[in-house]
Amino acid sequence: MYLSIKPFNKIFFKNCYYNSLFSILMYFDVGIDDVLSNNIPVYSIKSDFILNEYIEIQREDKLLFDLGMTIVEEYVEYESFYELIMNNIKSKSPLLIALYNEVGFEKFALIIGYKCDSSVFVIHQQHSDSLTYVEEMMTVKELTRRHLFGNKQKLVRVFLFNYSQDHARKDIRRCAISFIDNMTNNIEIILLGLKKLKDYSTCFSNILESTDIASYSCLVKNINTIINSCRVTRMVINGYRDCFELLKLKNNIESNWCYIRNKVMKSYFSKQKICESTSLNTVMRNIYVYEQKFISEIINM
Repeated sequence: MYLSIKPFNKIFFKNCYYNSLFSILMYFDVGIDDVLSNNIPVYSIKSDFILNEYIEIQREDKLLFDLGMTIVEEYVEYESFYELIMNNIKSKSPLLIALYNEVGFEKFALIIGYKCDSSVFVIHQQHSDSLTYVEEMMTVKELTRRHLFGNKQKLVRVFLFNYSQDHARKDIRRCAISFIDNMTNNIEIILLGLKKLKDYSTCFSNILESTDIASYSCLVKNINTIINSCRVTRMVINGYRDCFELLKLKNNIESNWCYIRNKVMKSYFSKQKICESTSLNTVMRNIYVYEQKFISEIINM
């Protein structure tokens, strides 16, 4: 028995849980734009590194409930796990569990089918450092072994997804409008984040001038959150014809961050200090200008 759920690889949003959630929503023909437009990205600084974080407007469980989706968390005995899988897949309800390695949490595995030989079809990250999600067959024994790693309770924690079709979804245009309204209503928080970006130039220069090459890895990791949020924003507003200028500005912002990331990664892998700190600081200032224009467009819409 097998559900026709496909891996979701278009964007990366917040964490790996959402790649599974978006696969499920698309299977039930529920738009992911409703979830994306409910979150606005803001600049933040943590441990001297710039990044993007999301502000959730409406509680996500309430939002999903309004879309017809309920998520139930259960703890089941190992011996009952395969029976739970079979019953839920027969009811066209996918399951999600967490997998662990010797370090701790590794990734989520979305269970979308089973075979009579106690093996299951799962969708998960190709490996922990990858943003690519693939479908793979895994035995229930391996699945539970990796879930119960270090778990003293010896219970399998499972998330079950159920969908009721008696709910209406917004169209893509209305999601874009909702996203813009959410940004407008939270403009003070966004502007505070923008100020953090402007003030970040000193920290950024110190990192670029640092002989600690390991700090480049942290910088790239945090820049990735910004690049990913740019792609999320473009995906949400792409369906609204009045957003052409916003799309253009956000594309410029993303391109400039990608340029910085590529230069930093090159130095990190070559284990050499960045020798273009002046030009990268100029790119950072350009990003701030583009972000200012983006916010001005939002305010004036």
